[in-house]
Amino acid sequence: MQNYQSLSIPNSFQSSMHLSPSQLQRLFDSLLSVVFAIDIDGNFVYVSKSSFSISGYLPEELMGTSYLDLILEEDKEKTQDYFRKQIYSQDIPNFENCLIRKDGVHIHISWTGRWDAKDKMFYCVVSDISEKKAAELQKQQYQVDMLNILERISDSFFSVDKNWIVTYRNQQTEQLTGKQNQQILGKNLWECYPELVGTIVYDQYHKAMKDQVPTQFEFYFGRINSWLFISAYPSDNGLYVFFRNINERKQAELLQMSFDENIKEWNSYLKNIADSMNDGFIGLDENEKVVHWNKKAEDIFDIKRYAAHRKNLRSCFSAIDGVSFYEEFANLYAEKKSGSFTIFFRQSNKWYETTVKELTKGAVIFIKDITLVKKIKEELRKLSVLTKKNINVILHTDAEGRITWANEALVSLSGYTSEEAIGKTLGELLCSTEAGAATARNIHTLIAKGQSFQIEALTYNKSKETFWSEIEGHPVKDKNGSSAQFITIITDISERKKWRQDGVQELQEQQQQVTASVIKAQERDREQVSQQLQTNINDVLTTVKLYTELCLTGAGNKDEMLRKSLNLLQSSIEDINSLSKKLSPPSLHDVSLKDSLLDLIESATATSKVEVTLELKRVNNIGISKELHTALYRILQEQLVNISAHAKAKNVRVMVNGTSSELTLKIKDDGIGFDTSKQSKGIGITNMISRTENLKGVLSINSAPGMGCELHVRFPLS
Repeated sequence: MQNYQSLSIPNSFQSSMHLSPSQLQRLFDSLLSVVFAIDIDGNFVYVSKSSFSISGYLPEELMGTSYLDLILEEDKEKTQDYFRKQIYSQDIPNFENCLIRKDGVHIHISWTGRWDAKDKMFYCVVSDISEKKAAELQKQQYQVDMLNILERISDSFFSVDKNWIVTYRNQQTEQLTGKQNQQILGKNLWECYPELVGTIVYDQYHKAMKDQVPTQFEFYFGRINSWLFISAYPSDNGLYVFFRNINERKQAELLQMSFDENIKEWNSYLKNIADSMNDGFIGLDENEKVVHWNKKAEDIFDIKRYAAHRKNLRSCFSAIDGVSFYEEFANLYAEKKSGSFTIFFRQSNKWYETTVKELTKGAVIFIKDITLVKKIKEELRKLSVLTKKNINVILHTDAEGRITWANEALVSLSGYTSEEAIGKTLGELLCSTEAGAATARNIHTLIAKGQSFQIEALTYNKSKETFWSEIEGHPVKDKNGSSAQFITIITDISERKKWRQDGVQELQEQQQQVTASVIKAQERDREQVSQQLQTNINDVLTTVKLYTELCLTGAGNKDEMLRKSLNLLQSSIEDINSLSKKLSPPSLHDVSLKDSLLDLIESATATSKVEVTLELKRVNNIGISKELHTALYRILQEQLVNISAHAKAKNVRVMVNGTSSELTLKIKDDGIGFDTSKQSKGIGITNMISRTENLKGVLSINSAPGMGCELHVRFPLS
């Protein structure tokens, strides 16, 4: 062997690097791997210092020896083959074999090198890969162990790669599916089981693969007539799937659903039900801690369920509404009994009905929004008062025309009480004589057709005395569009008929009364105009005259007095325009009905605190005569004056609605109202009735103390 101290670095190493021999030597000595230079005969001519840590031999012990002396006997042939291939320029980057250390221990090494034809030398680096080999062996053993486990587990298992090619199936999978591995392995999963495409299996497998998230689900596989519980786990290489037959469990679950109260299943079921409810729902345990808080409860209290969960109910509330709610609940719950209470939430301006039901351990709370119900009840209360006190008879009948409800006016009109009327048809009630049979048949036919109707008929009261009635019926449709009910209004028109039939003399007397009323109204208007001219316009003009005289004489500030005069004159012009509008209707040739009514309303609201709204429906395309236009204008003007003077109303709603056959005007206020049976007809109402009847219209007034007033005028267009 050569002396290690006399070794020199090969020329190839020195020429290939810009390092001095000493620097290159230190570099090699610092490496953990061994640097070898081997001649063509296979003997070491250079050995770096790391040889001792890998082989147990010092460099000087190896110099001049054959590299084959270090190689395990069974690896020598393939090592020589590797060496020969390097000499003949068959570049093999890496080679692995086993080395025998000086102490006899076998270690795995890796060779990396190349043959230098010029130096006729094989330069290589040898690394200890024992740990790597051990890890590989451990991994291989782990894979073997895993395969053994997969073959022994009770669950079925298979794996697929990213292209859905089946790479492994255990014996349980063969037994459960009835297909041998050689039929499936290496093939596309979906081609082997095409019936699974489009099912939850297909969707969940693809989702797990795409999102790299495990999934578990149940699936009924018809091919094997079994329920399966499937767990799919994605990996970088594909998908691992475990599944097992759960037929017995499914059968047990079906039995439990009928006979067993399983708390966990009940809570899950309750949660789903509660979250789908339109009412708020809160579940409490025996310590008043929240165990459930549904979505509607979140909306009502503006508290998220995660913020309330497992907290004491009282600690959930800080807002005034919530505190009030808890106090009401606590008062009820302290008595350890179920019950209900109603509470108003100021923050949301809503009414809630709360029902508390005590359980063996805890309680449940249902919170129902009853704001709409409250409003409807209030409207029904108002409507009930109006219908009961209405001077017209109002009847409610079923689809067969039998009376189910009647207001108090029926007694005064017919002598029948509500109790006597219920169950009878309209014909049986008012047309029970032989002479009224035709009218009864006519009414029955109209109701059977489910059509609105309006007729005038000679009817009979309980004492068989006759009176003329206007009978107006309107169907109430059900959700299918059928006439399930009828609302019928009966008006006593005997006086109207009598007025029409009493002859010219009575007509003249009536006209004289109307004329007197008109003259009186004109005198009233003239008196108002005179008073306004005297108190407003006359005083203003006198002041303007004074300012003008002062300007002519040069006294005072001329510009200031002229400015004041202009302002006063403008005020007078506006007052005169206002008087003109009150006294004269609009120019009907130039102004539409809508514009004239809006102008009238604007004038009325300018001098009062009443808020007036106008609603027009289907009036633009209806031809309205000048007389009808004037009548509508004057009736609205008269009623607005009445409301301003007597009603103490804040809001007035004016509605004009047109059809092909008639035009209606409704004026509704929220004032103090009055008793129509006691209130005498004044000049204003008389004028409105006269204008209506002159155009063959009908005017009715519905009012009661505290319920406002509604004036309804209907004009025929034919």
